[in-house]
Amino acid sequence: MILYKMQNGEEINYYINQCLQLHLSRNELRDRIKNKEYERLPENTKLKPNYEVISEKTLKKLILENIDNFLLELGSGFSYIENKSR
Repeated sequence: MILYKMQNGEEINYYINQCLQLHLSRNELRDRIKNKEYERLPENTKLKPNYEVISEKTLKKLILENIDNFLLELGSGFSYIENKSR
């Protein structure tokens, strides 16, 4: 599912970082994008690209810590069987 198409890498990184730091839901993120939060920031506070890399292991850990909300954000039609690392 695509929320909005963005071409500006700095803007994309800004919203990614906001999601990671504030644990935004899909709806919260959508509202921030619709309200043009990034565009309203002063130029000196906008993020510069840093392309932080998250390992697959770290991403998996973050998802599993909050699996219920993660699955709710995916929408209907998904099920969770078990964590294979247990």
